[in-house]
Amino acid sequence: MCYAVSVGPDPLGPYYRYEFLRLSFPDYPRPAIWPDGYYIPTSTGDEVIQKHACVVERAKMLKGEPATEQCIIIDGVNFLTTRTSTAGAFPRPGAPNIMMAAGGTQLKGIFEDDGIYVWKFHVDWKNPANTKVIGPEKIAVAPYHYLCDGQAHQLCAAAGYAEAARCAGR
Repeated sequence: MCYAVSVGPDPLGPYYRYEFLRLSFPDYPRPAIWPDGYYIPTSTGDEVIQKHACVVERAKMLKGEPATEQCIIIDGVNFLTTRTSTAGAFPRPGAPNIMMAAGGTQLKGIFEDDGIYVWKFHVDWKNPANTKVIGPEKIAVAPYHYLCDGQAHQLCAAAGYAEAARCAGR
C-alpha cells in the first residue's frame, strides 16, 4: 500500500511518500483519518472475503518520519467501511476507530441479513501486541436482500449486459 502525505498546504508541493508491502494485493481500499492513524480496510484473498483492517502511524507520517503499519485479518465479511474524522471533529484521544459491514457474505451465496455489523479497532503503537479489533457487534435492522444477489457482474457474463442493467434498475 502506498501513501503520499503533503508536506504543507500546497497540493502541488512536495510529499512524504511511504510504501508498506503486503502479501496480497490491497484491493478496494477505503481510507479514513483518525487521530492515531490512517485506517485502511481492504479486500484481500482469492475469494475477496478476507479483509485486512490496517492502520499506519499518522503522527509520524505528517512529520515525514519513519512509520509502521499494523494489520488485522477479518474473515468472512463483505466490504468494511471505516469511520473518518475531519479537523475539529476528532474523537477523544485513544478512542477506537469504528468499522462497519453489511451482513451476509455475497461470495458465499448468503444474500440476506437483518444486521449491520460493527467492529472497534484500537491500535497501540508502543506495544503492537495490544492492538486489537473487538467485534462484531450486531445492530439489528429490517431484513434485507442484496439486489441481484449482489453480483451484477456475474449476470453480465451469464445473461448479457441488458439483463444486468435491468436488474440494477437502469
